[in-house]
Amino acid sequence: MVVDGPVVANSTHSDSSMAAYVGGTLTYDGTCLTLDDEPVLWPVGTTWDEQASTLLLPEGDTITAGSALYGGGGHTPLADDTTNTDADRREGAALLEQCLGPSGLVTNFNTGARLSSDPQPS
Repeated sequence: MVVDGPVVANSTHSDSSMAAYVGGTLTYDGTCLTLDDEPVLWPVGTTWDEQASTLLLPEGDTITAGSALYGGGGHTPLADDTTNTDADRREGAALLEQCLGPSGLVTNFNTGARLSSDPQPS
């Protein structure tokens, strides 16, 4: 995992993917970046622009709080990475845990997911 401000992103590409189309409205409360009250594990290359408080997607799109965002992925329980020996994984897991909503789930975008404002997959 790579942590960049409130963004927790995959650090490596993976061939595995989930079949759901997930997303919602992006919210930022100064600490947590969530989609419909769930913290997010973003695709590789997603970053945070602290000065503008905007999400920067790997494709170059800039997303602001209040925007809708969807893509391939799924909802997963938070893996217990707090005991992992990799400091970045521990930091990412701790931030995701801090931001968990009532569902206790994390929105997890597939590694190569192309994110869109369209709630219907094409």
